[in-house]
Amino acid sequence: MARANGRHNLAVLQKALALNAAGSAGLKSRNEKAFLSRLNGLPEPLVNTHVHGVEPDFHWPDRKLAVEADGPGHARPRTQREDALKQQILEANGYRVLRFTDEDIEQRPADVLKTLRAALVPPRPDPCP
Repeated sequence: MARANGRHNLAVLQKALALNAAGSAGLKSRNEKAFLSRLNGLPEPLVNTHVHGVEPDFHWPDRKLAVEADGPGHARPRTQREDALKQQILEANGYRVLRFTDEDIEQRPADVLKTLRAALVPPRPDPCP
């Protein structure tokens, strides 16, 4: 990187390398890219990394939150079964799972951000330990 001498798009390469170092398979769809690009200052998630034997599209381990960006292929029965199993595994391990369709992400980004922002609020400490 230090020898790049003004080459363009180094930030893109640095981001890809950081994702890979975190165990990420990288972004897998245009839908995932659109979601990630709209986070607007929210905490950055881990992207397509394994957690409890499954691979959510995005997750925030410290908040026990996973997000699935569901494109048109998620309407197929086999994919629906796989999605249900993945969600069941995540929820059994204490994760909250949010699902957004490509229509949500592309046509209602403000609603997606509002839902995500509310879900990312840190849990309050239990007043009665």
